[in-house]
Amino acid sequence: MLRPVLFSMLSLIFTLLFGQTALCFDFHEDAVEFLQKLSEQNREIHTMSASFTQVKRVAVLNRSLSSQGFFCLRKAEEQEAAAEKSQPRSDALLFSYTKPIATGFIFRDGHGNLWQGNPRKTFIARIPGQSVVVAVAEHIFDCLRVQPVTLLANYTVSLLDRNGSALRLIPHRQTYFARIDAFFNRDDGSLRKMQLIEANGDSVDITFQGVHVNDILPERCDNYLR
Repeated sequence: MLRPVLFSMLSLIFTLLFGQTALCFDFHEDAVEFLQKLSEQNREIHTMSASFTQVKRVAVLNRSLSSQGFFCLRKAEEQEAAAEKSQPRSDALLFSYTKPIATGFIFRDGHGNLWQGNPRKTFIARIPGQSVVVAVAEHIFDCLRVQPVTLLANYTVSLLDRNGSALRLIPHRQTYFARIDAFFNRDDGSLRKMQLIEANGDSVDITFQGVHVNDILPERCDNYLR
């Protein structure tokens, strides 16, 4: 009984928000219940931080390139409490590579920019080589926040495994990646692993380690997300 109710609720939301039927949004009904559960769990997540290992696999060359880094997420309500301001603010994410080079991406107040060397000196990505970092960060940001309406409006969403805790996302608009598989922790709904597949068969695998949920953010993140 729960699944038809959730499906109907999401259909009504899409119709009200976008002025068209929900059938215009490609998603599988069997993913709705899981997505709703993730969303409910995600509402309890106010801050999140983790280190990550990223492996870029190049199909043509049959080789892999590894990099490391960290990310920190601060939800909008946490920002308001920290700043003691009543004006609305957006969720903020610092996604930072530390090896082999220091570079990254910052989302804050609804905008995102690249940085190299110093997170305080950001700029808009304009050359093709920077598009990978931007695409990775954008998809991670979507999966960290787990907003059903946003996900279903921008991706075709399905369960990767009916008995598992993973989603398969196919972007509606042209992006660097043709498919994203996102794996979540069953207990708290936090993102734990992603696999991003390019149309040419290349892939980016990102595994998060040392995940902290609702802890005080490390100083290296908090300085840039205030």
